[in-house]
Amino acid sequence: MGKAGGKPKLRGRGAHYIRMIAFKIFQVFLLPSFFTPALIVSGLIFLKIKKKAGWVLLVLGVILYYFFSITPVANLVIAPLEGRYKTQDWSVAVQEEIKHIVLLTGGVKSGELSLSSKLSESSLFRTVKAIEAYFELGNEPDFIISGSDPISPSSRPAQEMAKFAQSFGVPQKKIILEEKSKNTYQSAKEVKKIVGEDSFLLVTSAYHLPRSVYIFKKMELNPIPLPADFRVEKEYDVFDFFPQPKNLKKCDLAFHEYFGLIYYRFLN
Repeated sequence: MGKAGGKPKLRGRGAHYIRMIAFKIFQVFLLPSFFTPALIVSGLIFLKIKKKAGWVLLVLGVILYYFFSITPVANLVIAPLEGRYKTQDWSVAVQEEIKHIVLLTGGVKSGELSLSSKLSESSLFRTVKAIEAYFELGNEPDFIISGSDPISPSSRPAQEMAKFAQSFGVPQKKIILEEKSKNTYQSAKEVKKIVGEDSFLLVTSAYHLPRSVYIFKKMELNPIPLPADFRVEKEYDVFDFFPQPKNLKKCDLAFHEYFGLIYYRFLN
């Protein structure tokens, strides 16, 4: 009876991972950095086959590439995500005597680099915000760093972020590394084993917080969101209306989060 009851669970788990991987592959094709050049290339190819269709694809690709590459549009795309959790009421966190800070990893760069240069932009800003929170709370909470790199397991971003935190005075004995998880969902599962039902500060990029908070709460955890790594720029100059790669990346980040929210809300 036990064996028979276990089989559907295994099939369900396997189906979940297949569905998740398929969705991730699918969403790559819908990122602006992929589909806008694809439209342009397709247009150039079709110009030799079907001229009218080729011009339509080419012009559409150029227009979309331009708009997704300028600062005002990129800000418009990512702003709804970053606007969800703008500030943190420290008085609430202090009153509740928060005992845990959970810092989600970003990426790290390869090669022999200095400690500060080793961290990606997201990892650096997230870690700085978590360090600020640690000393702001003043009660020496646990400093939990959760996440790993599924593509390059040897990079170990949690360890690099821990070294950076230690260099600014966070004691090694207070740092807990959780390196089993390969995505936000797995981070929530692993963090739950550490914090239980306790409230905790959840530190990650502002654009990543809506999805993270949703997943953590679905796992019956009690996160207090603390945003870092804001990407929206408040003031513009003439150069912000020229295409820039950073804006295309900003749109990619936002699209990735929107797709993630769709997946966990409706497909998972």
